[in-house]
Amino acid sequence: MLYSIPGLKFNQGLVSDGLTTDFQHAIIEIMKLSKLTILVGTYIVVSASFAQQLFTAADKLFNRPVLTNLLGVVFLVLASALIYKGVHLRIGVLRCLLLIAACIAAFSFAWKQPYMAEKTHILEYGLLAWLVMRDLVKIKTPIIKSVLIAFVFTALVGVLDEGFQKLLPWRVCEIRDMITNAISGALGIAVFCAGTKLKPNLN
Repeated sequence: MLYSIPGLKFNQGLVSDGLTTDFQHAIIEIMKLSKLTILVGTYIVVSASFAQQLFTAADKLFNRPVLTNLLGVVFLVLASALIYKGVHLRIGVLRCLLLIAACIAAFSFAWKQPYMAEKTHILEYGLLAWLVMRDLVKIKTPIIKSVLIAFVFTALVGVLDEGFQKLLPWRVCEIRDMITNAISGALGIAVFCAGTKLKPNLN
C-alpha cells in the first residue's frame, strides 16, 4: 500500500520489509558477540539471585565506607587504563578530553546511587555496553548501527535482570532501575566511542 505526504511517498510493504531486514541483521550481529560479552551479560542477570546476600556478608566483614572506597578504586583503575589506552592509540587531545569527561560522568552517576548494588550496576552495565561495542567494531559493523545495537542489547539485559528480580521474594523489580541500567549502558558506549580510534569506514 502506498502512503503519501506532501513531497514524500512511502510504500508500507517496503518499509515493513526494511524494518524486518534491519531487525534480522541486528540479531545476526548479536549472535556474533564474544563469549566474554555473553558471559558478562549472563552474570549480571544471574547475580541478582545472590548479590544482596553477597553485599550483606561484605557489610559484616567491612564497614560501608571501605566498600565504597574499594569500588571507587576499581573505577579509578579502569578509567586510568582506558585513558592510557587512548593515549597509546593516539586518539587526540579532544578525544582524550571527551574520554575523561565520560569517565567522570559515569563515576558521578554511580556515586549518586543510594545503594552499593546500584553503584556496582553502573560499572557492570557500562562494561557490558563497552564489550558489545568492541565486538561489533571488530566485525566491522557500522558505528551508528553498533551504538544502536549496543544500547538496545544492554537495555534488554537490564529489563531481563529486573524481570528475574521480580521472581525472587527478596528482590524487587523497579522501572527506575531499568532506566538506570540503560543510562549506564549509554555511558559505557560513550566511553568506548571517545576512547577508541575508529576506522574511517566505520563512521
